[in-house]
Amino acid sequence: MGLKEHILQVLKSNETRRINFSFMGDDGRTIQIDYTAFQKVITAIEGGKITFGDAATLPSGSDGGYTSDGNSFTIRPAMTWSRLFNALIVHESVHAYFDITSMRLLGIDSEAAGYIAQGYYLHNSGFTRDIPDDLVSVGRRCINTRATGHINSDDLTRLRSNIENDSRYASILFRNPASSDLFNASNRKYFQGNGV
Repeated sequence: MGLKEHILQVLKSNETRRINFSFMGDDGRTIQIDYTAFQKVITAIEGGKITFGDAATLPSGSDGGYTSDGNSFTIRPAMTWSRLFNALIVHESVHAYFDITSMRLLGIDSEAAGYIAQGYYLHNSGFTRDIPDDLVSVGRRCINTRATGHINSDDLTRLRSNIENDSRYASILFRNPASSDLFNASNRKYFQGNGV
């Protein structure tokens, strides 16, 4: 089975179908992820509107990514065929969803939604081992303590803080990553989906 087929299998799985959460974005907007988001990604992949990139283009320390510039998934081969890999597919599919629906949201909210969905997939798949990535671990905790589909605000605050302090995300989250005042609202970057 190739990467495209595997991604489609993961997105159509019962584990992914049961993902359903919402939270209040940093800009006051409600961010909602449920199976309809993944169905839009499935349709775009099956229609050839999302492609698959070369893992050699991934930045150091990154196992996968989705880029809106080329509407492309890129996953490092060493990650393949595990529940952690499948959860990474779900994370990147959240970014794909925001892109193909031309959604505009803060980068921090895009990443938080990806990590919560990733943790949700691991929870739904019965994954019980320790998670090697603290961001995924906190994302999973967000759904373990959820009430009525809304994310626990303390866990969401911790997740956002961990993302903001992770050097892998500086260029995605901030207009000027070298600024001494990183968290000034005017320095925050929005993600604008391109649509497909």
